[in-house]
Amino acid sequence: MIENMFLQASRKGVRFTYKGQITVEDLWNLSLDELNSIYEQLNNVLEKSSSKSLLKTRKSEDETLDLKIFIVQYIFEVKQQELNERKTRTEKLQKKNQLMAILEQKQNSELMGKSSEEIAKLIDELGD
Repeated sequence: MIENMFLQASRKGVRFTYKGQITVEDLWNLSLDELNSIYEQLNNVLEKSSSKSLLKTRKSEDETLDLKIFIVQYIFEVKQQELNERKTRTEKLQKKNQLMAILEQKQNSELMGKSSEEIAKLIDELGD
């Protein structure tokens, strides 16, 4: 389904209006706010063009508009998921670093509690 969507977009030469005309590939370089802006713009066009009628048949422009909306929404969701994954990885790394620092403090504290003789013995065990 997704591959078909991008295939259709490339075959139709779909362009998006954002600071001029941009391609599907350009969407990947936009921020979530910029993608949301395009999404809102496309939905406004959809609302204006979709007058309900039993006599009206869907035109290719309507199908292209649906395709554009779906593509922007898909890219937004992928980028948002990637952002959440990066945030989670960063939080885990920070927590791990914090725990490593605490472990180091505890190990140093244990060593500080040893007598001079015990420390000298540990040094001798390490050798040259």
